[in-house]
Amino acid sequence: MRVEQETEVLGQRPGGDAPQRMMMAVRLWSRAVIEGRLRGGTSVLTITDSVRLTTTDPRAQELAGRTARALTGRAMRLRLGADGTARVIGGEGERELSAVVSAMPAAFPAHAVSVGALSLSKKTVPAAPSAAGPEGVIRAVFRLDSLTRDGALAWITVKGEMSGEAAMTGTVAGALVLDRRRGWLDDARFTLALQTSVMAPGAAGVPMQVVTRIRQHMRAEPARGGRPTKP
Repeated sequence: MRVEQETEVLGQRPGGDAPQRMMMAVRLWSRAVIEGRLRGGTSVLTITDSVRLTTTDPRAQELAGRTARALTGRAMRLRLGADGTARVIGGEGERELSAVVSAMPAAFPAHAVSVGALSLSKKTVPAAPSAAGPEGVIRAVFRLDSLTRDGALAWITVKGEMSGEAAMTGTVAGALVLDRRRGWLDDARFTLALQTSVMAPGAAGVPMQVVTRIRQHMRAEPARGGRPTKP
C-alpha cells in the first residue's frame, strides 16, 4: 500500500502581516497481511516498510527525520469491521493511535444499497485523543455511484462537514474505489479543509485564523515476491 499526503497550514492574525505558510509531505509504503476472521471483522497486520517525510519548516526538519526513522519497520494490528471502521488490537503504548483510528466514521451501511443510494455517517472526534479538550463532529454522506459490469469494483463518493468548539469548521470530500471481492479499498482520495481560531501567545486577545488543507491519496498494489514475514 502506498499513501501520499500533503498538508498546508496558513496562519494569519486579523490586521496583521502576510499569512505564515507551512507545507509538509509524507510518502509511506506499507504491507497489509490478512491474518484471519474475527467476530464481526477481520484481523489485519500492517507493517510500515518505508517513510519519507519533508517539511518547509526548518525547526521541524530534524523532528521529521526522527519521526520517519521511528515509523519505519513498525507493525500494528487492526480489527477491520464490516462497516469499514477500524481499531487497534493488541500491543502496548498504542493508546493515542487507537483513539485516532477508532474515530474514523463508518463508511458502509449495515444493509444492502443500490446504485445512487446515500448513506449518512456521524462521528464525534476528540481534538486531542490523549487529553480532555474540545470535540468535533464529522457528518459525512457516502454515495454509491457505480459498479463495474461484473460487480467487482464499486465507485463511492464522500462529502461531509466538520464542526466543533473553538470556532472550528471544515469540509471533507473524496472518492473511493472498493474491491468487493477482497473487501478492500483499492484507491482512495480525500481533501480536508479545516478552519480554526487559535489564541497565540502575546496576541493581546486577538485570535489567529488558521486554515489547514490536507490532501491524501492511498493506493493498494498487488503483493510481490515471497510471503511477508511477521515481526
